[in-house]
Amino acid sequence: MNKQRLKQGWIDFFVMREYTHAVTLKPNRDRGLSLHTLHTLFCKAHMLIDKKLMGGRFNRPNRTHLRTEAMAIVEGLPDTGHLHGAFKVRPENWDKFEVLFKDGTGKADRQGLWRKLAPHGTCEVTPMRDPEGWYDYSLKDVWFTDHTDRILFLPLPVASPAPRS
Repeated sequence: MNKQRLKQGWIDFFVMREYTHAVTLKPNRDRGLSLHTLHTLFCKAHMLIDKKLMGGRFNRPNRTHLRTEAMAIVEGLPDTGHLHGAFKVRPENWDKFEVLFKDGTGKADRQGLWRKLAPHGTCEVTPMRDPEGWYDYSLKDVWFTDHTDRILFLPLPVASPAPRS
């Protein structure tokens, strides 16, 4: 498969999954973070997003269809590791989702969700209007070596509830 067909396949995938928001999440640490740490931060961010949007029982198996879908690509390892992500958020939650990442302007103001996880971090959240542009920006370095371990899809599959006897 040539690079152009692979690129088009990813763009078709983004469109098919109907991702609504693009995010860039940077921890901005003095030393780089590991791949595992960045994956963990993204999983925590995803969990907090669903908890804020759906309430404390967001992770019950019967509510899986209501959860946000997300994917993230780790870039910049080992020195400036950060995440490029895409989220599929239900339309009624779009405004609430975007507000979750906003930081206040003063010390007493609330911190956005990403700053709670990465105190020196910065983030950018925008509606997904251009899947090809997002591909060019987020996957620009992924294909130089085997970086398939740097792509993460959420929510992770959950087991169906055990049948009651």
